[in-house]
Amino acid sequence: MAEAEYEVRKLPKKTIVYIVILVLLGIGGYFIITKSKEVKVEEILVKVGHTNVANVTVFGEHEFLNQETNIKGKQYSIKFTDTSNGKECRGFVFKDYKRNYMKDLECK
Repeated sequence: MAEAEYEVRKLPKKTIVYIVILVLLGIGGYFIITKSKEVKVEEILVKVGHTNVANVTVFGEHEFLNQETNIKGKQYSIKFTDTSNGKECRGFVFKDYKRNYMKDLECK
């Protein structure tokens, strides 16, 4: 059985440049969005009483509806280090659209 030979055409340099630019924009956008979530969470942590925090990691951001007040808001799943007591904390912080803040954190 004979092997069929296929002609392989190279991508034009212009197309490669466009692909590289799009990939770099995507990576940059990801880091900007991640940093903005961390800044928002740090502001919420200050409001709920954790002023000295480091290594803030946001795992997820979800919209929620407070059943008691019927107000929509955001829930952040987070992990951070509280530098004032040296404990590692994990849990959730909540911010509704009326600027009410709640927390559900466990520190070890």
